[in-house]
Amino acid sequence: MLKKRHYKLPTQYVLEQLPQFIAFREANPTRKVDELSAMVMFGRAINWLSCLEILWQPFDRENFCLQFVSHIVYNDPLNTHLPIEFFRQIGLSLEMFWTLQLENLYPEGLWWIEWEGWDYDIAIQATIERHQTLSANLELGKKGVIKGALRLPNLYALRDLPEFQEFQLYNPHNEIDESQTAIMFGRAIHWLAMLNILWPDFEQKNNYQVWVKYLVWNDPRKAELSQAFYQQLALTLKMFWALQLESLRSIEEWVIRIDGWEDEIVISAEIMERRG
Repeated sequence: MLKKRHYKLPTQYVLEQLPQFIAFREANPTRKVDELSAMVMFGRAINWLSCLEILWQPFDRENFCLQFVSHIVYNDPLNTHLPIEFFRQIGLSLEMFWTLQLENLYPEGLWWIEWEGWDYDIAIQATIERHQTLSANLELGKKGVIKGALRLPNLYALRDLPEFQEFQLYNPHNEIDESQTAIMFGRAIHWLAMLNILWPDFEQKNNYQVWVKYLVWNDPRKAELSQAFYQQLALTLKMFWALQLESLRSIEEWVIRIDGWEDEIVISAEIMERRG
């Protein structure tokens, strides 16, 4: 089981500091502009799927993961205007999500996360040592991988996306994965908005609702997406929201609902007010 520890997103550089978001808000003075409206405007399916695979690595199968944080928005037209705090924000967010997953999979001492280049060209890596000692292996046998726990849904993966399949065809001599895809298509505004949607501040919010199809409303290739893609996003949001709410409140004090499974999917979380 997860430790009852509450994880919070870092605040090195938040969505409201991004010049692109500020300009978007100023251009819409009569509208509520937040992470959801930013995603409606700028979200793309290929960004969602590649970013999620970077955030939630297959640590139950892989012993090592290295991510060059400075590369994930390499092709963002505004890349050169991003301060180092943005890359620290992404690195710290990766560290949070990786730690959350690794703590659930392995006993303390069998894994670690390391940083390189805090002030320039940031990289973050996770290492799992499955065969340290006999005693460690015995401990792993008692408290090791929780099979089927905390995995991303598998209704629709990055490799199912036609846009990704074309990207693979155009690069036949390279093994294309989520990192290369993020380098090609990643945008800073998407990363920051996505993190806020995956991990709402439930310490401050009593309810939160997402119309899932709106998350890629302006994706130029939206017509290629099947209902399974939206179901994938809904189940992914449910997983992350539940992880946070379980650390904040008892299970009787909150509920997550998914409505319109075969149509316009809406996912909502509600936290009951404490009495007395």
